[in-house]
Amino acid sequence: MGIKLGTQAVPQEVKRRQDEDPEFKKRLKGLNFSLILVGTDDSENHDWQYSIKFEKGKITEQELERQPAPSDLRKLTFDKEKYNVKVVGNHHDIYEFVTGKVDIPGLLSKVKIEGDFGSFVNQMTGFEGFIDFLKSMNFEV
Repeated sequence: MGIKLGTQAVPQEVKRRQDEDPEFKKRLKGLNFSLILVGTDDSENHDWQYSIKFEKGKITEQELERQPAPSDLRKLTFDKEKYNVKVVGNHHDIYEFVTGKVDIPGLLSKVKIEGDFGSFVNQMTGFEGFIDFLKSMNFEV
């Protein structure tokens, strides 16, 4: 059985793998980036928000919040001093992205994004390493 995307199991598993998986550490080497990912309308009629911060390739903060849909999590405003980018999209579209069924250009046409795109582009290698890591996790919709 897999990890249900948008649940507390996600940050727990990410933390566990960061602590135990040398490949994870290698992929994220030098990443300095912070992201808020919001999935709307999951299969249990909830919205969820997963925030994560990386400093020098290590997770320094992560949090997951769930609210009944539709929720205030969908609003694009966010603390630009604390996070680089916020992505808001349908739960299923995000699921397809983190499982490798849709690539970044395919996802960008389906989500709303706000933030510092220069920082995103500058950190693309580390970010892609994180996405590759997510793709290696056994997510279920």
